[in-house]
Amino acid sequence: MQDAEDLDATDVRILTKERELLVAHNGSPVRLPDVLALAMSWLTSKAEQADSTGRFGIGLMTLQSLSPHLEIYCGHHRFRVGDPDLSVAKPYPVPDWFAGDTWMVLRVLLEPGVLGANEVDAWLAEWGDSALLFLGSVGSVTHLDEQGGVRQRLALV
Repeated sequence: MQDAEDLDATDVRILTKERELLVAHNGSPVRLPDVLALAMSWLTSKAEQADSTGRFGIGLMTLQSLSPHLEIYCGHHRFRVGDPDLSVAKPYPVPDWFAGDTWMVLRVLLEPGVLGANEVDAWLAEWGDSALLFLGSVGSVTHLDEQGGVRQRLALV
């Protein structure tokens, strides 16, 4: 969420599947200089951006607690981050209804039972719509089911 805000996203989408978590946003696309910072904890490409909330790698490390490997897809960029490796990710067919070609999609590969849709719903319920007031540009966070239906949505009205 912090990186989505830092990249001026207005829409964040979450999709939970049996063995993966997908998070997408429509903010600025990933750039090659960002790749190394995403791969290395405590390295940031946002050191000079004091107003940036996602510049310390805490969110990325939290995701790495769910899985040792993360995959990022954005336009023609696709890479896999895993301690200590950085490699090209295999192509992954992101559903059109979930994210457009220019969206940044983060794919977290999960072990069975690590995180499910109900846990994501509970996490979002704890937030509530008012939590979005603290995210500058993000106007909605939507948790979708595997058919593209809305499970839960937080939005600024």
